[in-house]
Amino acid sequence: MGILYFFPSNSFPDVVFLENEIPVCKRTEELEKHHSEQLLQSGLKMQKQTFETISEEIHDDVGQLLSLAKLQLTVLEQNEIFYKSLITEIEGYVGSLRIYLIL
Repeated sequence: MGILYFFPSNSFPDVVFLENEIPVCKRTEELEKHHSEQLLQSGLKMQKQTFETISEEIHDDVGQLLSLAKLQLTVLEQNEIFYKSLITEIEGYVGSLRIYLIL
């Protein structure tokens, strides 16, 4: 099966019959489909790489924040121990002063 083309110009024949037009169209459609699939795969690959990069950065940021929180808790615990021992020491001094003041 072929397609008739009419050319109104003097440089071309009035009618041209192309027998291989349909296979050429099918080949063009196949190439377009293949190209679209390649574009889709390329886009998906870029999206996956972007998500992996973002997830690595989030993971690193969360890890740093957790390390900082742990460090701050440790400092608070050490301060609490220090202040408790300081309070105990001051209570001892106050107790000693009471004894001297009573005498």
